[in-house]
Amino acid sequence: MTTAPALCPPEAPKRERARFAVRGLRSMGFGVFIGVALHLAFGMPLWSPVVHSVCIAIMCWFCIDTSRIVVARWLHRRDPLGSPLAEAQWPGWP
Repeated sequence: MTTAPALCPPEAPKRERARFAVRGLRSMGFGVFIGVALHLAFGMPLWSPVVHSVCIAIMCWFCIDTSRIVVARWLHRRDPLGSPLAEAQWPGWP
């Protein structure tokens, strides 16, 4: 049986955290773009659609990305450390 430390290493590598943050910032950018597009298309006040769009984009990104990481770690929990599938953080392929 795999123990908890083997499933979740004590400290994630900096590269993985940076990629996680970049995906979050990209999602935030999409939310800003959609909010500005709603402002321009429907004449709404600027900040209301931007704030709502960014909040929705960040919540969707966070739920999808963290679920993907959890599922990938669970599926590859018995793979040797350093194998491409275990390091990819994607359930099916590297």
